[in-house]
Amino acid sequence: MGKILKISAPDGPRKKKPMSRLGARHMPEMMDTNHAERCRNKGCRSKTYMRCTKCKMFLCITKKRKCVQDYQR
Repeated sequence: MGKILKISAPDGPRKKKPMSRLGARHMPEMMDTNHAERCRNKGCRSKTYMRCTKCKMFLCITKKRKCVQDYQR
């Protein structure tokens, strides 16, 4: 027969689960950077400081363009 291994609890605080495993939604967040990044939505050439919290893509959101919503569909 095989040996029985005893698994002990890890020392210290537990690691947080990745956001994708928690069922987190795609939400825009304002990034505190020195320069704007290019929007990653297909066909958009705008620069933005907004990034999706789940997929980490820079996507713009303005009155005329809603790349955050378009990219997630």
